[in-house]
Amino acid sequence: MNAIAERRDAVVTMSRQGRTGAQIAGALGVTDRTVARDRVAMSLSKIAPAAMTQAQIDQARALLADGCSYAETGRTVGINGLTVSRHIPGYGWSATESGTWGAFIRRSGGLR
Repeated sequence: MNAIAERRDAVVTMSRQGRTGAQIAGALGVTDRTVARDRVAMSLSKIAPAAMTQAQIDQARALLADGCSYAETGRTVGINGLTVSRHIPGYGWSATESGTWGAFIRRSGGLR
Protein backbone atom coordinates (compact mmCIF):
# COMPACT_ATOMS: atom_id res chain seq x y z
CA MET A 1 0.00 0.00 0.00
CA ASN A 2 1.36 3.43 -0.84
CA ALA A 3 1.80 6.32 1.61
CA ILE A 4 -1.29 8.22 0.44
CA ALA A 5 -3.55 5.19 0.83
CA GLU A 6 -2.15 4.51 4.31
CA ARG A 7 -2.69 8.14 5.33
CA ARG A 8 -6.26 8.09 3.99
CA ASP A 9 -6.99 4.90 5.93
CA ALA A 10 -5.68 6.61 9.07
CA VAL A 11 -7.85 9.67 8.34
CA VAL A 12 -10.93 7.44 7.98
CA THR A 13 -10.16 5.62 11.24
CA MET A 14 -9.54 8.80 13.23
CA SER A 15 -12.56 10.53 11.70
CA ARG A 16 -14.81 7.70 12.81
CA GLN A 17 -13.35 8.02 16.31
CA GLY A 18 -14.72 11.56 16.35
CA ARG A 19 -11.43 13.44 16.05
CA THR A 20 -11.36 16.87 14.48
CA GLY A 21 -9.45 17.70 11.32
CA ALA A 22 -6.87 19.62 13.37
CA GLN A 23 -6.34 16.66 15.72
CA ILE A 24 -5.89 14.30 12.79
CA ALA A 25 -3.53 16.69 11.02
CA GLY A 26 -1.39 16.99 14.14
CA ALA A 27 -1.24 13.24 14.65
CA LEU A 28 -0.29 12.56 11.02
CA GLY A 29 1.99 15.56 10.52
CA VAL A 30 -0.02 17.03 7.64
CA THR A 31 -2.09 20.19 7.17
CA ASP A 32 -5.78 20.59 7.97
CA ARG A 33 -6.39 21.06 4.25
CA THR A 34 -4.78 17.69 3.45
CA VAL A 35 -7.11 16.01 5.96
CA ALA A 36 -10.10 17.79 4.39
CA ARG A 37 -9.07 16.62 0.90
CA ASP A 38 -8.56 13.07 2.14
CA ARG A 39 -12.00 13.10 3.75
CA VAL A 40 -13.60 14.24 0.50
CA ALA A 41 -11.64 11.61 -1.47
CA MET A 42 -12.88 8.91 0.90
CA SER A 43 -16.50 10.24 0.84
CA LEU A 44 -16.31 11.34 4.47
CA SER A 45 -16.97 15.04 4.09
CA LYS A 46 -19.88 14.64 6.52
CA ILE A 47 -18.77 12.62 9.53
CA ALA A 48 -21.37 10.93 11.72
CA PRO A 49 -20.68 11.39 15.43
CA ALA A 50 -18.69 8.59 16.98
CA ALA A 51 -20.53 6.15 19.17
CA MET A 52 -19.71 6.17 22.85
CA THR A 53 -19.57 3.02 24.92
CA GLN A 54 -21.55 2.85 28.14
CA ALA A 55 -18.28 2.99 30.12
CA GLN A 56 -17.28 6.19 28.30
CA ILE A 57 -20.71 7.72 28.91
CA ASP A 58 -20.53 6.88 32.62
CA GLN A 59 -17.03 8.33 32.94
CA ALA A 60 -18.04 11.44 30.97
CA ARG A 61 -21.12 12.02 33.15
CA ALA A 62 -18.97 11.82 36.29
CA LEU A 63 -16.44 14.30 34.86
CA LEU A 64 -19.16 16.70 33.72
CA ALA A 65 -20.86 16.50 37.13
CA ASP A 66 -17.51 17.45 38.71
CA GLY A 67 -17.42 20.59 36.56
CA CYS A 68 -15.17 19.57 33.66
CA SER A 69 -15.81 21.17 30.30
CA TYR A 70 -16.93 19.12 27.31
CA ALA A 71 -13.51 19.60 25.71
CA GLU A 72 -11.65 18.41 28.82
CA THR A 73 -14.05 15.51 29.27
CA GLY A 74 -13.60 14.49 25.64
CA ARG A 75 -9.80 14.52 25.96
CA THR A 76 -9.98 12.41 29.12
CA VAL A 77 -12.46 9.90 27.69
CA GLY A 78 -10.73 9.76 24.29
CA ILE A 79 -13.51 11.23 22.18
CA ASN A 80 -14.10 14.67 20.71
CA GLY A 81 -15.78 17.10 23.12
CA LEU A 82 -18.51 17.85 20.58
CA THR A 83 -19.38 14.14 20.46
CA VAL A 84 -19.64 14.12 24.25
CA SER A 85 -21.95 17.15 24.17
CA ARG A 86 -24.19 15.45 21.61
CA HIS A 87 -24.51 12.31 23.72
CA ILE A 88 -24.81 14.09 27.08
CA PRO A 89 -26.41 17.52 26.58
CA GLY A 90 -27.17 20.03 29.30
CA TYR A 91 -23.86 20.41 31.12
CA GLY A 92 -22.45 23.38 29.19
CA TRP A 93 -23.12 27.05 29.55
CA SER A 94 -25.60 28.78 27.29
CA ALA A 95 -24.46 31.84 25.33
CA THR A 96 -26.29 34.05 27.86
CA GLU A 97 -24.58 32.41 30.84
CA SER A 98 -21.20 32.68 29.17
CA GLY A 99 -21.78 36.35 28.38
CA THR A 100 -22.93 37.09 31.92
CA TRP A 101 -19.81 35.44 33.35
CA GLY A 102 -17.57 37.33 30.91
CA ALA A 103 -19.19 40.64 31.86
CA PHE A 104 -18.74 39.85 35.54
CA ILE A 105 -15.04 39.09 35.02
CA ARG A 106 -14.52 42.33 33.05
CA ARG A 107 -16.29 44.42 35.72
CA SER A 108 -14.40 42.80 38.57
CA GLY A 109 -10.96 43.34 37.02
CA GLY A 110 -10.35 39.74 35.92
CA LEU A 111 -9.45 36.57 37.71
CA ARG A 112 -6.61 36.79 40.18
